[in-house]
Amino acid sequence: MRQLGALFCFLGLGVLGGGVVSPLSAQEITEPATGTKFPVQRPFLDEAGQPTVQCVGTAVRKRLVFKVYGMYLYVDLDGLRQRAAGTRLSTDDTARLLIEGDVPRGFVLQFVRDVGKDNIVEAFREGLQKNWPGGGFSESAPSVQQFLNAVGHDITKGQEIRLWLDAGGNVTVQFAQRPAVRIADATLARAIAGIWLGTQPVSPDIRASLLKDLPARLARP
Repeated sequence: MRQLGALFCFLGLGVLGGGVVSPLSAQEITEPATGTKFPVQRPFLDEAGQPTVQCVGTAVRKRLVFKVYGMYLYVDLDGLRQRAAGTRLSTDDTARLLIEGDVPRGFVLQFVRDVGKDNIVEAFREGLQKNWPGGGFSESAPSVQQFLNAVGHDITKGQEIRLWLDAGGNVTVQFAQRPAVRIADATLARAIAGIWLGTQPVSPDIRASLLKDLPARLARP
């Protein structure tokens, strides 16, 4: 079956963590389970003049024997170190700072399998509902509708979804080759980060894998 449908519930079930792996070169790393390759550092939003963010963690989404996507977490490490203020952070403290959103961060998902738009929308909807700060999630809220519309497309093998969250509470969605969609809603940004990093993530394995090495990296100058 070309699109594996509800079998995957693609955001969370059956995940195996990949961790940050050794560089292939000074510029590139790979997620070993999927073979997807990403730059070690890149401009935030992939636009000229943007600050540089670092790849700090990876994970792989698996369901049964099927690999769905390789996932990468990008962070402004210098900004996060400033927020840490010299304190040695726990994994939970690090996740909290990333969710609160005072530094640029991004989640990049590169798919190794086709997934239909209905499954993508439903997975994001459920993830937002679980992680909406303070509860009170409303699917009819304009920013939520804008976000779900931005991710409401079929995706094919080799394409990416990039979710960029800036320090001002703005969300930028880059879905495959479609034009970027920008949404100003700090609560939405925190909920998106919470999908993978919150206290009720869609997968504890993904959370652990993405954050695995970050506290130690923050402790180094």
